[in-house]
Amino acid sequence: TGQNVKAGQLLMEVYSPELLAAQQEYLIARENQNALKALPGKASFSLSQAALERMKIWDIPASELNRLTKTGEVRRRLALLAPTSGVVLNKTAVQGMKFTAGETLFEIADLSQIWLLVDVFEQDLGFVKSGQKVNVKVNAYPDDVLNGTVAFIYPTLNSETRTVKVRIELDNKDGRLKPSMYGEANLQATLTSQPQVTV
Repeated sequence: TGQNVKAGQLLMEVYSPELLAAQQEYLIARENQNALKALPGKASFSLSQAALERMKIWDIPASELNRLTKTGEVRRRLALLAPTSGVVLNKTAVQGMKFTAGETLFEIADLSQIWLLVDVFEQDLGFVKSGQKVNVKVNAYPDDVLNGTVAFIYPTLNSETRTVKVRIELDNKDGRLKPSMYGEANLQATLTSQPQVTV
């Protein structure tokens, strides 16, 4: 937890009877397909390709599938690789553990750009636009002014605080900003005087 990983880096190796069976099914389907091709007048249905596609759906790395198609060797353990570069925020995987489909084993986040969620009061919302530049001060670095951009204005209003969430994107290539930090955003808006209308 906390380590930087790169896309394609080995995270762990897993053993699964289903994965083992899927590799064996592919090899059997490939042998049968080759035998069918040798028979005259027989249309070949690509069962082996269907078996490969099923393993792709399970996110088996392309390198493992290529190895299987080239060598025809079934491996008891398959490598699982990082799908993206980022920081490991949470790692529940430990050696020897059992897990089920859909269970989260690693949480990886790309923190090179982060979001700051700010609460904007209802009466100020008209001055906030997507793409607007924002100056941000973070409590951890009070002397630094960071530059951000309004990326999204949430469509709902909090009826208790009379505020709307606004998402600001900040560059964080140096990794100084951490999730859950507090900050303050200053949005520059041009005020125009408009006549009051009473309804």
